Amino acid sequence: MLEGIEANAFRAGSAVSGRGGGQGRGEREVMAKSSRYISRLGLWSALATTSLFVSSTAGQVTGDRSTSAAMECQSKSPTGVAYDELISIKVHDTLFRVPAAYFQAWPPLDMVGRTHVRDGLHFMFWVPELRPVLVKTVPPLITPRPREPGRKPAGPDEFAVVVNFLQFIAIDDPGYVSPAKRFENHARASGGGGETDEFTRVHGLEAYRLARERLPFRYYRHIPGSDPQAHLSCDIQPERWPNPQCRGDFYFQSDSLAFVSWFSQYELPRWREIAFGARQLALRWRVEHADSGK
Repeated sequence: MLEGIEANAFRAGSAVSGRGGGQGRGEREVMAKSSRYISRLGLWSALATTSLFVSSTAGQVTGDRSTSAAMECQSKSPTGVAYDELISIKVHDTLFRVPAAYFQAWPPLDMVGRTHVRDGLHFMFWVPELRPVLVKTVPPLITPRPREPGRKPAGPDEFAVVVNFLQFIAIDDPGYVSPAKRFENHARASGGGGETDEFTRVHGLEAYRLARERLPFRYYRHIPGSDPQAHLSCDIQPERWPNPQCRGDFYFQSDSLAFVSWFSQYELPRWREIAFGARQLALRWRVEHADSGK
C-alpha cells in the first residue's frame, strides 16, 4: 500500500510537469525526501511537510514591516530575529526584502544583514488578512487553523496556506512549466492524445477528468483566456485525511509571477483569495531596480 501511494505521488508530478515531477530540480529533490512522512500523515500531508524542509535548508525569509501591528504578544522569534526584520532574498534577477515572521521555519541570526540567493520564496500566510503564520511546528497543511500562542483561535473565515517556489519568471523560460503546459502534459500522458471527459465549471475553474485517469485526484484548470493561469489537483477522497489538500500551480501573466500553493481542500472555493494574496505579498516585497543585494 505504501509503495503504491509513493508511486502515485511521483506519477502525479511527472504527468503534469512532463519532466519527472515538478517545478525543476529543487522541487523534485524536496518531493523525494517526503517519503518518510507518508505512512504517518498521508499523501497530501506528507507533501505539505516538505515545505518545512525547503524553508529550513534553503533559508527563504519573507515579510514586511507592516506586519508588526499584528504581532501583539512578542516581537522576536525563538532564534532571536525580530519578526519584522527584513531579510534580503534574491531569486533569479529579482531582489525581495521580506520579514522573518513569514518564514516557514524561524531564520537564524546569521541571515540578518546579508543577501541570500534562492530558487524561490517559501512562506506561509493567513487568508484573508495576509498576516504571517507565527507557529512553525504545526504547519498549515496539517491543520488549516494552527493555534498561535497568545492569539485567539482563528475564526471560520480564516485559514493558513503555504506558498513555495514563488518567482518572477518568463512563461517560456525553459526551466519553467506553466499551469497551461501542465494541463497539456497531463492530457497527453493520461488521456490518450489529449482526449478528456466533459469539462464542468465550478468555483470559477474548469473541473476535468481525463479519459483514462487512474490517479486518486480531482483536477481543475483555469478557464482558457483568464489570468491567472491555474492548475490544481485535490484528493479525490477527502474523508480519508484530517485535512485533505489541494496543490495549486499559479501563473500571473500580467506580472510574470509563478508559485505553488498548498491549502485545505475545503477552501477550494476561495482559491482566488489565495492566489491574489500571494501576488499582493510578492509585489509588496519586491525591490524595484535593485543594483545590488543590499
